[in-house]
Amino acid sequence: MGKQDYPITVLIFISSYAFWKGLSNPKHIITASILVGLALLTKINAAFLYLFFALWLVVAWRKELKKRLLYILALIAVPPALFVLLWPWLWHHPVARLLGYFIRLKNHGPIPVYYLGQIYYGNTPWHYPFLLTVVTLPCMILLAAGYYGMAGRKRGIDCFLILSALIPVAAIAFFSPCKNDGVRLFLPAFPFIGMMASLGIYEYFRRYTHTKLAVCAIISCLSIVFAVGRYHRYQECYFNELVAVSHTETAFETEYETCAYQEIVPWLNERPYSKVYVPVMGDQLMIHKALGTLSPAFECSAYKDADYVVILAREGSFDEVAWSYYFSNETPVFAIKEGNGIPILGVYKK
Repeated sequence: MGKQDYPITVLIFISSYAFWKGLSNPKHIITASILVGLALLTKINAAFLYLFFALWLVVAWRKELKKRLLYILALIAVPPALFVLLWPWLWHHPVARLLGYFIRLKNHGPIPVYYLGQIYYGNTPWHYPFLLTVVTLPCMILLAAGYYGMAGRKRGIDCFLILSALIPVAAIAFFSPCKNDGVRLFLPAFPFIGMMASLGIYEYFRRYTHTKLAVCAIISCLSIVFAVGRYHRYQECYFNELVAVSHTETAFETEYETCAYQEIVPWLNERPYSKVYVPVMGDQLMIHKALGTLSPAFECSAYKDADYVVILAREGSFDEVAWSYYFSNETPVFAIKEGNGIPILGVYKK
């Protein structure tokens, strides 16, 4: 995950909580306005939250707009004001720099991604965020959230949660110039899906017998254990039981993060003067050198000069060399594998 993804997820969630409280106690709208401003500063995709809140507030207070105009203006004005006031870089030539910032966002370099057996160098198809959500969240959460959506009491909070979960995914699917790099761009949807799942479980508890509850709990636990067994090491936090059962691992990127590089550091330190070609995110391996855990003598080299080839199984970043080694019958001299036997990282003698 990027350094902004977890903070923006937390800020969007607590902003939403403050906003919902503010519908009944308008003083909380001020708190929500400040939190939305901080969210915008953290990552610009909070703008979708900003628009959603503004529309919801106008609809919710449509019969008393004049009475609560001050709070509506606060929600509209405070977030963009904080965005400018708390970002010193914008203070000098604010209009020009703000325009430049949005132009850079529009022209943001795409991250290549491997999806449904194909590498996309630009945007993935619109269904990428929806399908990645389905194959990453645990099935128990998906089923419970779906049950809540169908069996909920259809109150205002129900619609608010459903829209809060849907908007981050739909925004990336239909409006974002970037739809890639796993679930991190629509991660803010997940806490709301989790809340829907919790309420769905509550509704199920309220309606069914203890025997049915026990059976559901056992099945859920076994499915999670099975998925973790298939994806131990690193992928236990990514793909869920659906991928583990259907054997569709090759339809998605095997590894999104670079955590596996930490396990190769001791092996490389034993060969500090070997020339190594690292075609996939080699800069992330060099971080270990900057931290002092990897020998100062280590250097990445071009393929023609290399003694070894190190391949992290992030297929979207593969070049021809990586593809040829990854699918060859050659046995790596060092390897890290998932529980299902699929290699996450391999070192091959050239």
